[in-house]
Amino acid sequence: MKRHVPSGRRGLGIGLALVTAFSWGTLPIALKGLLTATDPFTITWFRFIISALLLGCLRPGDFHAATRLRGKSLLVMAIAAVGLGASYITYILSLQFLSPSTTQIVIQLSPACVLFGSLLFFKEPFGLRRWIGFVVLALGFALFFNQRFDELFAGVNDLTIGIVLLVGAALGFATFALCQKLLLSAVSSTAIMFPLFLAGALLFTPVSQPMDLVQLQGTDIALLFACAAISLISFMAYSTSMRHLETSRVSVVTATAPLFTISGMAILAWLAPDRFQGESLNAPSLVGAGMVIIGSMLGSIGSSK
Repeated sequence: MKRHVPSGRRGLGIGLALVTAFSWGTLPIALKGLLTATDPFTITWFRFIISALLLGCLRPGDFHAATRLRGKSLLVMAIAAVGLGASYITYILSLQFLSPSTTQIVIQLSPACVLFGSLLFFKEPFGLRRWIGFVVLALGFALFFNQRFDELFAGVNDLTIGIVLLVGAALGFATFALCQKLLLSAVSSTAIMFPLFLAGALLFTPVSQPMDLVQLQGTDIALLFACAAISLISFMAYSTSMRHLETSRVSVVTATAPLFTISGMAILAWLAPDRFQGESLNAPSLVGAGMVIIGSMLGSIGSSK
């Protein structure tokens, strides 16, 4: 397969990456609220099937483009589908054990995984700046969890289970991201996402309970459709941004997602305290969150020897 070369339209790429960051930042809040009404597998199935249906209606010709894939391209598509499905389900499962802000901080491992994959498969350069970024990232994690060190090292508990699930989500997402980067040299971003969404819907159909969704009311219905819409918008924006920017530059922008999560949770805890609980983040935790974001950005910016 040919290596994909970005279009160079950096303004458009950055704008789309910002849309992705905002979407990913608000998604865990919506998912956390919805988990009180239905199970993770049904939510994941609904996110996939709505995204597939909407994309299929908006861009029906893309399905035919995807069906023309053969050989290695078809294998890469299958691997991307598994990675995306694994990322979706392990991420929402982690929200049963962790708060939205915590999940969004830990999932910053995703850009690091994408970066290492880019170094391996796309031969992107690695230098001192990136090493500094990873050190800052690690120190940021330590500060963010400064109030929970005892829990973190106390064996198996909600915190450790949630973190393990998020590591799985990060690896699954990195697999998807690297595969779709390879596929962009053969088909468009929408032609990639439609079969991936369809595959995800089929994958989770046996373990979902669609009839449970009929019983949802009011806010839960709004959250359900918000999750589905965010899924489609964020991944379409992400895939398209990769067409215009290098993988590393996209990762820099999407690293800001935790800012939207932390600020969103603070606002919602004030507006609807009965549904959204405030998060007890002290000053070192907030500094650590900032360091995680900065470290992720530094790790994604180009090489500096």
